Amino acid sequence: MNAVGLIAGSVAAGVAGQMLLKQAMREVGPYMGREFGSWLFSAATSPYALAGLSMYVLALATWLVVLSRVELSCAYPMLGASKVLVVFLAFLVFGEPLTWHKIVGSSLVCAGIWLLALRA
Repeated sequence: MNAVGLIAGSVAAGVAGQMLLKQAMREVGPYMGREFGSWLFSAATSPYALAGLSMYVLALATWLVVLSRVELSCAYPMLGASKVLVVFLAFLVFGEPLTWHKIVGSSLVCAGIWLLALRA
């Protein structure tokens, strides 16, 4: 697989992990000052949290392959795409607000990634 595909795979796995962790926290509920250990155990043993952590492990494994093939200064900025994807997926999946601030900020991140990709 080429470097672009590996970077995209790592980003996708990281985004999937973040979405799964958010779903876990929606089910477990917010930490509101009750016994932290009990809350953390519930969070850590949630099937969604375990799936999310598994996706993070996959993202890490893929990222290590990326780092073995691509200059860090070229590869690392591409992870910014994950921030943009999470903003839009959080809107679509969880109904989180999609404000003009988020849209403009995401657009700027995309512009920065594009500029850096030109030099790659």
